[in-house]
Amino acid sequence: MRAYLIEAFNHIGLPQRGLPYILEELETSFYPYIVAAAARAIRGMKKPHSGVAGFLCKSIYNIWQGDITVNYSAYAAPFNEEEDTSALEEIFETLKWQQGTAQYVLPELYHIESNLSDYINAKNKVLLADCIVAIEASAQPDDDCCSIPLEIYNQHDSSQNANTDIDLSDIDLEDQNGTVFKWSEYFSGKYTILSFFYTQCHNPRKCIQTIYNLVDIQKEVTQNKDYSHIQTAAITYDPLYDTSSILKSYGENRKFNFDDHNKMFRVTSGMEKMIEQLNIGVNYKGNAVNVHRIEVYIINPEGKIESSFLRFQADSKLILAELDKVIYPEKKEETVVEKPSVLNRTSTVVLPILIAFFPKCPMCWAAYLNLIGLSSIVSIKHQPWLIYVFIGFAVFNLINLYRLSKRRNGLLPFHLALIGTSILGLNYLLGLHSSLLILGISLTLIATLLNSLSFKLYHKLFYYLREQIVRHRYS
Repeated sequence: MRAYLIEAFNHIGLPQRGLPYILEELETSFYPYIVAAAARAIRGMKKPHSGVAGFLCKSIYNIWQGDITVNYSAYAAPFNEEEDTSALEEIFETLKWQQGTAQYVLPELYHIESNLSDYINAKNKVLLADCIVAIEASAQPDDDCCSIPLEIYNQHDSSQNANTDIDLSDIDLEDQNGTVFKWSEYFSGKYTILSFFYTQCHNPRKCIQTIYNLVDIQKEVTQNKDYSHIQTAAITYDPLYDTSSILKSYGENRKFNFDDHNKMFRVTSGMEKMIEQLNIGVNYKGNAVNVHRIEVYIINPEGKIESSFLRFQADSKLILAELDKVIYPEKKEETVVEKPSVLNRTSTVVLPILIAFFPKCPMCWAAYLNLIGLSSIVSIKHQPWLIYVFIGFAVFNLINLYRLSKRRNGLLPFHLALIGTSILGLNYLLGLHSSLLILGISLTLIATLLNSLSFKLYHKLFYYLREQIVRHRYS
């Protein structure tokens, strides 16, 4: 039923207030009917939004192994078979609809096309290819291309703030050691980052990730003296099953730093009151948790909620940035205008290139040594034994490039290196023109440098070159 309700937004239009619910499903759901419905619902928006494409890509990884045929033509059989679809089909159609607003996920789509094409059917391969072509051909928007505005995280209809008149002081909590607290005993005197979870949640996008995010926050707090007045807490949705010993074991297995200011709790008295007053998004089937949302709260030293992050996973940097705004509202970033020196201007260009092309592993070092050896091949006739060393480097480099082609940047670096190495070898044996020597060295150099690029930077470079070629052709 929920999937059909979500899919209805495709027909009636998706309002701004409905967007968080849909994005939550794209980010966290592993059910094909839900994911397909959410992807279709996005197309009910008045116009594409840049931040949505990232959620659609996440949903691909959630669903590609468990995708099935779905049909929304009727709630129960018989269905109109002409309207059969699948979650992946709807995701690709929606990404295509996003057009230029999805350009920042092109490297991810290239990766999916290269590495997951063997696991998706022929129809989805065509849809993915069409999707990529449509996005490439569209103009990139001027708005922020890779984030959802913070107000989407903090929907006013589902969050509390410091002015809310709530009183949880009499709620009883039991921590992972079995020690009992009143709510007011722990949630006072310090700023607290509070998350909700339960140990039987097996969705890696929800409770498991929520706790790992809290662990990351603990690390940041430990390393930063400015955060000495901050503590963390995690409260289970399932106090009947999650006893203190289970909470302790669960936290320790995930590197949760237990101490006086970092605890996991279960509510022993007042659970219904807490759910009602905090408007916690959880439903139960009997005593078992049925559905819940992601919830993270920033609580001030008076025990009132200052900010909330609901439905989506908010990483530690986003939460701590919001916490800084709460604690230091008067703090403003100071902008220092400095005239760039020649050294600064040079380092701005040269340093990123050195970082990008610096050998990052033993394999890369071997490739660079091979390049050096090949470029010196014309001067080694008086030391013929060295030719075998250089041949060894060349063969090792080619094998390495071919072996890594599927995991890194495809076969292009391998093909360039093969051609370059062949030219250098022929030049050594036959004494060809010096221009061929330069060509061979250049091709080998380009192959080595391309292989050293990260996957995203490699595809970003090729997308830029392709765009320039298209512009030149039609200008």
